[in-house]
Amino acid sequence: MQSGLVIFRQTVGRINERWNAIYKPTFNRLSHYKTFINQYEMSESEISCTYEDISRHLLERTSATPSDLESDMELLLVLHKSWVKKVNSEGKGTYRGAVDVLKRDIYFLFEWLSGIGNSEKYYFDKWTYRNKQSSSWSQLKDVLDFEELLLQICSNNLCHST
Repeated sequence: MQSGLVIFRQTVGRINERWNAIYKPTFNRLSHYKTFINQYEMSESEISCTYEDISRHLLERTSATPSDLESDMELLLVLHKSWVKKVNSEGKGTYRGAVDVLKRDIYFLFEWLSGIGNSEKYYFDKWTYRNKQSSSWSQLKDVLDFEELLLQICSNNLCHST
């Protein structure tokens, strides 16, 4: 008979392997973007570049494509829907903080995607349910506060025409 500690370690190991297989590439790319953006915004030197410059540079640096980032977004929106369900219908309050962190990650990914050519509206439309039918993913507008986001985007002179 195995001890509780051995079973616990095996279970955690399986969960970790599953998470790495599914989410590691996404969070590695996102980590590069978040790190670069934070360093850029905290830099005291006069660096002149746009979010498009940064976004394209990081695509190249991470060997990613816009399609990879869109797949990442869908993966995170599916995860968001799952965690929100755990909070709301299953009463798993421990997910509440995780949902808040995930929302920030989704925002950063949205910002990165918006910097590579398509408008913000394009991505809101892409991840909006059609014909009032639900999907396996959360709608982007339900994850991000659209009005607050639009104000922030425009105040940073990042508005794109549609």
